[in-house]
Amino acid sequence: MTSQATQQVALTFGANVRLARERAGLKQREIARALDMETLNVHRWEKGKHVPTMTNLTRLADVLGVEVAWLLTEHDEAAA
Repeated sequence: MTSQATQQVALTFGANVRLARERAGLKQREIARALDMETLNVHRWEKGKHVPTMTNLTRLADVLGVEVAWLLTEHDEAAA
C-alpha cells in the first residue's frame, strides 16, 4: 500500500470511529477507559494520525457496536 493509500485508510477509519462514537453517545475518554488506554490514543485514531493494533481494532468495534469492516470502509455519512 502506498503512503497516500495508507493515509486515506487512516483518515477513513478515524472519521468512522468518531461517527460511531458519537452515535453511541460516548466520549473519547469512555472509549479509552473501556480499552484500558489513554484518551490520546482515541484522539489520534479519530484524527487519522494512528490506527490501532488488530486486537484493539476488534475490541474497539465491540465497544462501538459496529463491525470491524464498517470501521475500515468509506461511507456516505447520511446512509451509514
